Amino acid sequence: MNSYVHAVIHQLEVANLTIDQMISLLDPKDFNVRLAQNKRSLGELVNHLVLIYHADLLIADGASETEMNQFYAQRKINSIEEMRSTLHAGFEALKERYRGYSNEQLMELTSSYWGVSYSRFEWFLEIIAHIYHHRGQLHTLLVNLGTDLHISLFE
Repeated sequence: MNSYVHAVIHQLEVANLTIDQMISLLDPKDFNVRLAQNKRSLGELVNHLVLIYHADLLIADGASETEMNQFYAQRKINSIEEMRSTLHAGFEALKERYRGYSNEQLMELTSSYWGVSYSRFEWFLEIIAHIYHHRGQLHTLLVNLGTDLHISLFE
């Protein structure tokens, strides 16, 4: 396995551990809470976060906007256990995929439905950025709800 892929996977393992810890602290009665009217609710945010691996792999594979809309419409996750299992299943799929790529495959360009073209490795970096972005949002939302977080986001 490429050492850069291994390093990204390690950083995602750290992110997943902390995301899983935060999900385990959720109270379903708070799922409709939102910090701002134009932002996702807690439930919507976590639903989006746990689907990132699956969704971003589809985007990196060139899925159309219609296919992505269908993907999200078919996946409404309502329980904490389902959120946790979806996060872990997506991460396992991502690891399996990226561990299997050769260096040449990592450099192959693919395009998103909105016209951005990146190498597979660049998509991998986009995925880690996407995960960290929404993990930070989740942390902020939980802190604002008064959740007692004793979770370090970094090693």
